[in-house]
Amino acid sequence: VVTAVIPKTIIKDDAFVTQIENSVLAEAGSANDVLKKLPGVTSKDGALEVFGKGAPVIYVNGRMVRDNAELELLNSNEIKSVDVVQNPGARYDATVRAVIRIKTIRKQGEGFGFDLRSSWMQSENTDLVETANINYRYKGLDVFGTLNYTRSVYFQESDITQALHSANPLVLQQESYFSGREQDLTAVLGLNYQFNENHSIGVRYNPYLDLESYMHIDSKATAMIGDLLDDKTHTTSNGNSSVLPTHRMNLYYNGTVGRLNIDFNADMVDSRSSESTIYDEMSELQDNRVVTTLSEDRDRLYASKLVLTYPLFGGSLVAGTEYTYTSRRDDYINDEGFIPNSFTKIQEDNTNVFLEYSYPFRFGSLNAGVRYEHLAFNYFENDVLQQDQSRRFDNFYPNASFNAMFGKFMFQLSYAAKTMRPSYSQLSNAIMYIDRYSYTRGNPYLLPEIYHDMSFAAVWNFLQFSASYQIIQRAIMHLGDHQENNENGIALYYTNFERNIPTCHFM
Repeated sequence: VVTAVIPKTIIKDDAFVTQIENSVLAEAGSANDVLKKLPGVTSKDGALEVFGKGAPVIYVNGRMVRDNAELELLNSNEIKSVDVVQNPGARYDATVRAVIRIKTIRKQGEGFGFDLRSSWMQSENTDLVETANINYRYKGLDVFGTLNYTRSVYFQESDITQALHSANPLVLQQESYFSGREQDLTAVLGLNYQFNENHSIGVRYNPYLDLESYMHIDSKATAMIGDLLDDKTHTTSNGNSSVLPTHRMNLYYNGTVGRLNIDFNADMVDSRSSESTIYDEMSELQDNRVVTTLSEDRDRLYASKLVLTYPLFGGSLVAGTEYTYTSRRDDYINDEGFIPNSFTKIQEDNTNVFLEYSYPFRFGSLNAGVRYEHLAFNYFENDVLQQDQSRRFDNFYPNASFNAMFGKFMFQLSYAAKTMRPSYSQLSNAIMYIDRYSYTRGNPYLLPEIYHDMSFAAVWNFLQFSASYQIIQRAIMHLGDHQENNENGIALYYTNFERNIPTCHFM
């Protein structure tokens, strides 16, 4: 009898690999419960982050997870292992600064099966997650479905003071209580078919329905201009969202022809939403106001990715291409005319090709790659293309890493160039109402951030260490200034910072 103990977490290729099967984490609950217990992964306000890298992109069996709510649908005892990649290589989008890859256990047996799970989370509010999974397997066919109900209640208290410097400086002090309630229903229907050990295909349809989305804000503000009281206001605002069903679909193929492995994924997402808000402002020294706003969004995404892997010169060569088309339309309407109405649309075409090569040594491995991205960005106002605010980008993003293992000591040294593109809301030129003293707006002239990341990670026995040094170019900052036509009005906006920002992270 030969007995050995497998380390819970090891460094393998580009990742920290944690074995979940046959460990205590297999009983953690959902995939979400597993991930936030992994080394270097934290959960902040319900959102997952990789330490020093931000929010990760998550894959399940090679398929990108487009909505992290899906992680509640995956039971922890179905997970075989999890890879945490702290410096992703060329095969991933240049905006991706961390990756989590989940590998599940291949289900055995044939016939019909189901499971039910109920989660109740109690703090000062009660959150519920109710899940039902069913599946049917016969030979190479696996048909599955999921229905998931989520209810969440949340609140936040804030005390904020803003100072606007001018000839007559404005000091705005605000105390706010924010509360909200959401209920949603998610379904999954799909099938996988394995022709043989070399070829498999699958399709997955994932609709999402927002049953309720309500928010309430109670805010008290005091405004001083110079040494004089300008006003005291008490504002209550109530918002309701109306969301049509969001449709997501994924199609995949994985196969091996000779020594060539082929991995193909295609995705489609379509969503629409509408949010109406009523602000009731009571003023001690000025006129009372009722302000209504309506925000309507329409989003579409079409994406495809092809990855080819071939053994070459004792190592492994990975080559591929990726294409993504996104479109977003934002309409923002204020009937009272306190801020101008806006109708904007953004379209992006992103075409990528990438190449990676990895070579194993007796005590480790070396990996290097490069990614080329061509991004075409078109900006429309009132359905008219704005040439001055539409742009084209062509960039190369190199990466390299070296791994080694000496007994119980393992380490990884890596470098990667990354980017962070501004979000659609940051790019929108729409002015959005906050209160009678302030509004926020986007900036269609924003440029993407560029990251240069050098990272070191090590594992010895049960101890783990990681450190990274990053230089951020053109960092996107959220700033405040005077409103264009109001010296004592605050305009919050986004801009690129002129200087490089160096940062260090240690864990």
